Amino acid sequence: MVGSLGFLVVGIVEHHDEIPKIELNTTTVGALVLAVAISVMVNAIGALAWSWLVAPFPGKNRVKTGHDDYAVTDQQVFRTARFRMAFRIWALSNIAKYIPGNVFQYAGRYVLAGRSGLGSEAVLVSMGLEVFFLCAAAGALILSGLFTSSLGSVEIAHIIGQASFGFYGIAAAVMLLAFVISASLFPRLRDYVVRNLSRVGLLPALGAFGSYAIAFLAMGAAAFVLLEAVWRVDGAIGWYELSCGYALAFLLGYIVPGAPGGIGIREVVMVALFQSAIGAGLVLGLAVVLRLASMAADVVTFAAAGLIREQRP
Repeated sequence: MVGSLGFLVVGIVEHHDEIPKIELNTTTVGALVLAVAISVMVNAIGALAWSWLVAPFPGKNRVKTGHDDYAVTDQQVFRTARFRMAFRIWALSNIAKYIPGNVFQYAGRYVLAGRSGLGSEAVLVSMGLEVFFLCAAAGALILSGLFTSSLGSVEIAHIIGQASFGFYGIAAAVMLLAFVISASLFPRLRDYVVRNLSRVGLLPALGAFGSYAIAFLAMGAAAFVLLEAVWRVDGAIGWYELSCGYALAFLLGYIVPGAPGGIGIREVVMVALFQSAIGAGLVLGLAVVLRLASMAADVVTFAAAGLIREQRP
């Protein structure tokens, strides 16, 4: 946590004079509000995607059989109000990523989901699938950005361009072979993963993957709106390029342990990607404002989730 915050503080100190000031007027305030609204929508998309992944799994519910005796039965949870309850669980636990790291977010979701009648295996499997599809969506955008020269970094694009398509084909074949060998060496793990993926189904899996991709594209659009409306940067960088760069910055901040919400890591990566296009000070200001917008959205969704009644078994 200290290290990630240190990255951010050092960057702000070094480029403080290069960060352009924000003049508050109707246009800039509207852009800031829109960025927060997009971030709230992204949170809702995350809750919706998780509801699709968790819905096929049965939960435990206590049914009164007489006097004070209870029998434990299986039920399909989140069927009648699955998004409402999934949103409550997801949003309340999401705020815990700031204290510090994503592990607390998932631990909190495990506890809240258990109180709402969801079994332990259902919670763990659905969260594992969420991490997989989230990283897969980010990876797809990153690869797209690399191959279309839309990732923002001239240095990265130059390095990628040095390799031929044959090299990438061989690398992909090696990765595929390693995957096949791993599946053969660990049949129980393979069967467990295949069984749970088949239980979720193709459409919910594709829906979750697509939802996360849309969320990254939406955050790129939010960054584009801020550049255009707040700092009047016209045409220097496109929204798709910002989306691919944000996906890379998010992924690195997501997987680094001990970084609360990826603070510091995400901002440093965005500076490295886009400083050659719009300057280190401007991209640092953009990254900080985008971070504040996402934090404000987390607070808004947390407050909204607190108004939803808890579902207890």
